[in-house]
Amino acid sequence: MDTLDGRKLSEDNLQLMRRLAHRLRKKNYTWEEVADILGLTLAAVINWGKRYGVGGRDKDLHVSSGRRGARYGERRTLNLARETLLRDEILRRSPNKLGLPYAVWNRRAVQAAVKLLWDIDMPIRTVGEYLRRWGFTPQRPAKRALERNPVEVQRWLEIRYPAIRRRAMAQNAIILWEDETQVRQDAAWARSYAPRGDTPEQEHTVRRPKFGLTMASALSNQGLMRFEFLDGSMNADAFIGFMKNLIRKSEQKIFLIVDCLSAHKAQKVREWVDANREHIQLFFLPPYSPELNPDEWVNRDLKTELRTRPATNHAGTLKGMAYRFMTTLESSVERVASYFCNWHVAYAGSMQNMYSV
Repeated sequence: MDTLDGRKLSEDNLQLMRRLAHRLRKKNYTWEEVADILGLTLAAVINWGKRYGVGGRDKDLHVSSGRRGARYGERRTLNLARETLLRDEILRRSPNKLGLPYAVWNRRAVQAAVKLLWDIDMPIRTVGEYLRRWGFTPQRPAKRALERNPVEVQRWLEIRYPAIRRRAMAQNAIILWEDETQVRQDAAWARSYAPRGDTPEQEHTVRRPKFGLTMASALSNQGLMRFEFLDGSMNADAFIGFMKNLIRKSEQKIFLIVDCLSAHKAQKVREWVDANREHIQLFFLPPYSPELNPDEWVNRDLKTELRTRPATNHAGTLKGMAYRFMTTLESSVERVASYFCNWHVAYAGSMQNMYSV
């Protein structure tokens, strides 16, 4: 009969078979007979007898087999304490904060950090094994401006936005996050399947289109979406027009959170908002902090959608593709609400506000 490969059996099954072998040997079965009954090789059962006391006449079976191979953490370049320290360094700060000539944590940067911290020359393959073991994967980093003030960001998260939320609840107002983006097929993160080693190609226009098209949008954490397209860039008049449409479609007062674009802070805009304070109020995100605005993810999805479509320099065609995507998005409450699940903007998704469509 075919023999079993004990290496493929679970430890519980192996222990059961060792106990059975132990009993058979006590009943004077030979090693050959024990191996034949269990379907194992003769060498395997004899090895059990030597290692675990199987068949011993003067003692019971020693059931503790131990682990096969190296125990957890053995034979590694870094001990557990150093592993933990290195992982924390990667999570807490960028490589240049350690004095390394890297902007992101690639394998070379991790390798250099090991050399710097412990004077260990770790092979690049071993670096990859550590990263995989920790569950780290290569990802596109989110951009962060050097001019961003972390104190202002913390103040927004801990003081300013919670205050806005309380005021909105007290006044039965809806909180909307607004942003705008140029409608172009210039996203760099679209992907295409192809055979390994055969890089796919995608046609694109070398010259940027002469027309200017902007999409302004606003969304709530309950899945409400509003959008419109503008010819040219956002300016004070266009922004006021967008806010008028928001007010017209809402039965609640609007707390509109925007970035520090000059058009948002124009004198004309401030005067108009002051004259319509019973309908709308403006609040500004910290400067250079686009990651705090969930509407940035809407812009990303729109550009990804356009990038996957055939290249065009025709304004009507491009606007049509963008309009169809935004119309579909507007009707999907769940998808709009999911933009608040990203950890950067999770703070904005906690308010269970109601809205009127």
